[in-house]
Amino acid sequence: MPILRRFALGAPLLALLGTAAAAQPVPPFPQPPVLPVPPHSGYVALDGVRLGYGEFGTGPVVLLIEGGLGSGENWAYLAP
Repeated sequence: MPILRRFALGAPLLALLGTAAAAQPVPPFPQPPVLPVPPHSGYVALDGVRLGYGEFGTGPVVLLIEGGLGSGENWAYLAP
């Protein structure tokens, strides 16, 4: 019986501590660096959708496409 009594007293305490830890705010994500001005940029119309593009650097072409709630600023860490 003492084991059940300990569990009955300990379980609510653990639940209370768990909710206090979960209530801590999540720190915000750091802002990405400002994307440099591309030497060449423009827009392309594709199936009625206007897509903006920017060309950065030299060498082989690499196509970076953001998705979901992202934007082109997601790639600012990769632009030269």
